[in-house]
Amino acid sequence: MIVALIVSLLLGLQLLFMLLSYRFFRNVRGRQPRESTVEQSSTERNQNAIGAWDASSASALPIAEQGSLLSATLNAPEAKVKLNGESSIVSSESDWNDLALAFPSRFQMSTLTRLFSTDVDGFSLAHMCLNLRGAVPSLLLFEDANHARFGAFCMGDWSMASELKSTGTGENFVFKFDADGNVQTYPWSRTNKSYQIKTKNYIAVGTGREGNAIRIDSELLHGTSSYCETFTSPTLSSNEQFECLRAEAWKV
Repeated sequence: MIVALIVSLLLGLQLLFMLLSYRFFRNVRGRQPRESTVEQSSTERNQNAIGAWDASSASALPIAEQGSLLSATLNAPEAKVKLNGESSIVSSESDWNDLALAFPSRFQMSTLTRLFSTDVDGFSLAHMCLNLRGAVPSLLLFEDANHARFGAFCMGDWSMASELKSTGTGENFVFKFDADGNVQTYPWSRTNKSYQIKTKNYIAVGTGREGNAIRIDSELLHGTSSYCETFTSPTLSSNEQFECLRAEAWKV
């Protein structure tokens, strides 16, 4: 009789242990879908943060350019540049900060140093290019006789550019200030890689069947701006052929 009671007690304890074990493992497995949902939501938030980032287009870029473009997309701080020098073309702090928002993110808080100004250094392309030697990146600013303001952000060393060899990267872009003073930027279109060209007679930014985004002669007096395939940019100056009122070059 006692033996039967002991056996019954042991069987009861075994059944209780099995029941508790079943509930424990069911609860553990029940948590897994919820954790997966959290991970999925996090992934979706990251995809939304990337926004317009086109991975298929980015794959065509060199790794360094992919990283900088993705970084600029994910990180959009309020740019606030500092100036080492004065500008006669862009005088408003807000205009400078709006323009800096188009810079690659690692340059958006940079101190810009003026290397050349026609107001101070005269109208000489050779002098401007000499002062730009080794300045990467650089910013070119132009104002034409009708007071249209435009320019280019250049990632290539102008001293390395030639008629047969373009310099620069996919981070180059051109821009203009519209009639309301807003900055309109035109990034690389991936159509060609003619970012920056220099000859003894002119420098040019971008090329295409219709012309350059910006082309200025050796005296910094006359230039052209046409629809340009490199940046799919329109005419940036007030007219396709323009007279240069002043020009500046800055080290970013």
